[in-house]
Amino acid sequence: MADANTLFSDVERERVAEAVKSAEGRTAAEIVCAVATESGRYDRAEGICGLLGAVALLALTNFYLVSDFSAASASGDGVTQGWTAPASLGLFGQMLAICLGYIAGNLLASYVHPLRRLLVSEREIDEEVARAASRVFLTQRISATRGAGGVLIFVSLFERRVLVLADDGVMEHDGQALVEATRDRAQDALRARKYGDAFVAAVDEVADRLEQALPIASDDTDELENELQIFHPRP
Repeated sequence: MADANTLFSDVERERVAEAVKSAEGRTAAEIVCAVATESGRYDRAEGICGLLGAVALLALTNFYLVSDFSAASASGDGVTQGWTAPASLGLFGQMLAICLGYIAGNLLASYVHPLRRLLVSEREIDEEVARAASRVFLTQRISATRGAGGVLIFVSLFERRVLVLADDGVMEHDGQALVEATRDRAQDALRARKYGDAFVAAVDEVADRLEQALPIASDDTDELENELQIFHPRP
């Protein structure tokens, strides 16, 4: 999985900051770009994988013991006075197999991100990305700008999601169309793995749409940071 800390070079970060600065020279809107390695912890998916690992290790261990017993019986080993009993794990052995299998499955889901993503529902992903974006919107004080002209362009790498949040002053000016168009332009670049271009294109889209709707005032000031905000692993 891509790491938000290392994905963007210094040159790309500078490009994004310059794009934001240029856009805010055309409109009163305040634009913030943010990227997170992931939006949620997804403990449930790791727990499911751990449970599957526990069942699998327990089954494999017992299968090995039964197979070993069958081989011994066929060769005459382990047969006492014509009576035999299949070997099986004792209580401690079964508990150990379950614990080790659960830990192994949990770790596997933690580090093999495509596996973890298979166990996460689209609904859960949408909820976690929305929660993370809302947190960034609040903590970066995007909702406290003059004229309520804040716009957040949020990219979550693990979930492969782009979410655009806009304050009331932006939403009053055909804001939903702006949100959707900005998201689509960013997603097009992300599909081509052009991460820096995704933010630059999205910022340009915001400026193009708000240049007339929210014109820059003579006393306009830069209220928020222009630099790309990076969160690892999550906001």
